[in-house]
Amino acid sequence: MRTDLSSSAGSMARGAARGAVGAMAASVLALAFQAIVRHIVDIDTMGLFTVATTVVVLAQLPALFGLEAGAVRYVSLSAAEGDERGARGSAQTALLAGLVLSTAGAVALYFLAPEICARFHKPEATHLLQLASLALPLLCTSRICAACVLGFGLTGRSSTITAAQNVTRLLVTVPLVLLLTDVTALGVGFAIAGLAGTMFAIWLLRSVSPRILEPARDRWALRSMIGFSWPQTLSQSLYLATLWTDTLVLAHYGTAHQVGIYGLVVALLAPVSQLTVSVSQAFTPRIAGTHARGDNSGLAGMLQRVSYWNLAVALPILGAMAVLREPLLSLFGAGYEAGATPLVLLVIGQLVLNAAGPLTAVINLSGHPRVTLFDNTLVFGSNLVLCVILVPRYGMTGAATSTLIALCSVTLLQVGQVARLFRIHPFRDDQLRCLAAGGAAALATAALTLLDWPSSLLEVVVGGLFFLGVYAAVILVLGVRQETRELLISARARVLNRGAT
Repeated sequence: MRTDLSSSAGSMARGAARGAVGAMAASVLALAFQAIVRHIVDIDTMGLFTVATTVVVLAQLPALFGLEAGAVRYVSLSAAEGDERGARGSAQTALLAGLVLSTAGAVALYFLAPEICARFHKPEATHLLQLASLALPLLCTSRICAACVLGFGLTGRSSTITAAQNVTRLLVTVPLVLLLTDVTALGVGFAIAGLAGTMFAIWLLRSVSPRILEPARDRWALRSMIGFSWPQTLSQSLYLATLWTDTLVLAHYGTAHQVGIYGLVVALLAPVSQLTVSVSQAFTPRIAGTHARGDNSGLAGMLQRVSYWNLAVALPILGAMAVLREPLLSLFGAGYEAGATPLVLLVIGQLVLNAAGPLTAVINLSGHPRVTLFDNTLVFGSNLVLCVILVPRYGMTGAATSTLIALCSVTLLQVGQVARLFRIHPFRDDQLRCLAAGGAAALATAALTLLDWPSSLLEVVVGGLFFLGVYAAVILVLGVRQETRELLISARARVLNRGAT
């Protein structure tokens, strides 16, 4: 059994760096898939694909039944004590329960596909949804495996599972689309990518805990696992429903053309979300043990550290996206520029979320899942009402506005709850330096876009690099904390040592 659950800055930084590399690889592959397929398939067909995959993403939540969070909590608690059999039993409990529930969910989704698509006035998406539903048990199994690996504290390894799925999606789906030229290729590719991700996830889990498949029946604590996990089901379902309500309401009131454009906007932001989640995972498996020891000071230090890392990493990417929105969207084909305003609104919401850090994980894994259940119920209800009011009137812009308000609301609510429950907050003074650097870079890059550019690709590449350069320069001028400086020096030394060998 291999573990890495130290709360030191160096240990967390190594996990965050490995997770970030895995997330970046997955992001590049995902964007490559989007760029290639959207030049082959028309916007309306991509809209149908967005509807089908959104339904499958949401179906994973009841199928998982909160077992991801349960796996992280119970595997990490046993692993921190050196109890290999306990960690193995917890992982097996989560995997077996998840397989049963997700298989039942896939069967239900397959037969309900015609009714679901009719509800969205997209009956032509039925066949695509049925194909995509076959991947549900595979996707759920790979996610629970990733949660178990994360429970052992090996952040970088768990982030490579998504990369494996995206490699398969790129290598399989693109040739299928060229051969079949219809929506069937997208559905088949989605299912095959799920299978590849699951196979890789199981192999990865075995590399961390070689005896993971040896039954530890005396440690199958199903009742305690379900008792902790079931509130997570409703909470996570409501949270993700909040994030996807905009797409689903737009699918109901809008056209497949609008959904196709909005789907690209969401897809562009997804890699940034994956990157910050990977960085946050350096903190997640350490929450339960630190809280169990009553070390609120240590908990605060780790939360603030990860919140700073999240903002520092996400801000140059999101800022460049906002400033270069129109040339960026035009890279994916004519007509996608209509998503420029929704992209800016969602970028703001993502920045707010990143600045506050993984507050939901802190509340959940410290044993307060019902608090986040209340939060997400409140925010989901308000977001749904806003979407129903704004989307019919303002289309994609209304959908993005609703999500922005929802993200800001849940973040502010959880900042207050963390302060009340643990007497801690997620903010550090060096986050203000990041915001100042981002503002300066945005102004400088906006001036650069006033030039007459021969192509959108050149504008995006040069503008993005210019934004990053100005951002880094301002950060260096304003200065960083001693802890950050030491981590950068250590990382540089490690890179040079590897280069020397």
